[in-house]
Amino acid sequence: YAFSKGHSASYAVESYQCMFLKTHFPLEYMVAVINNGGGFYRPEIYFHEARLCGAIIHAPHINYSEAKTIIKGKVIYIGFDHLAEFETNVITQLINERKEHGVFSSLQNFMGQVDISVEQLRKLMRVGAFEFTGRSKKQLLWDIHTQIGAQKKTSTRHELFEVEQREFTLPPLFHHSLDDAWDQIEILGFPLCSPFNLIKEVAD
Repeated sequence: YAFSKGHSASYAVESYQCMFLKTHFPLEYMVAVINNGGGFYRPEIYFHEARLCGAIIHAPHINYSEAKTIIKGKVIYIGFDHLAEFETNVITQLINERKEHGVFSSLQNFMGQVDISVEQLRKLMRVGAFEFTGRSKKQLLWDIHTQIGAQKKTSTRHELFEVEQREFTLPPLFHHSLDDAWDQIEILGFPLCSPFNLIKEVAD
């Protein structure tokens, strides 16, 4: 292609380095490509490739995720920067509070330490960032209003002891696995499950 020798040599070195890393450290390599802004393909493709290489992909998690995507062993936590229209100042505050006061123990604990709008909080819930609480997304969405009522934003209050909140008994709330996929597509831009799971099965 009439490339200059300088171009040919530098591209060859980079190609061999990438091939070595992809061969011996495939998961770390995929995470690095994702955090570098991706390559030729969309981030979804690299997450899917990491899954095929044995990775366990987790949605952004308020106690483990960082602004960028991180890897721990074979577990990959998607970074908060993949959340559509998620405010940078919330990410910074969340991470700083976690470093200073430790992991968040509950939704109530999180809402007492992080100034966040209800809209942004719902986004975290819908993507699964509060899964560790054992509450379903719909239960968590209900919990917001039992704690702050009709307010549009949380107000931080570092209390020595958590004040026990009144709990309400909710009726059974319907949930389908596709609900998670649609939420992920809307917020992350892609589903965390295999895309083949989204194909409608044709009855015999």
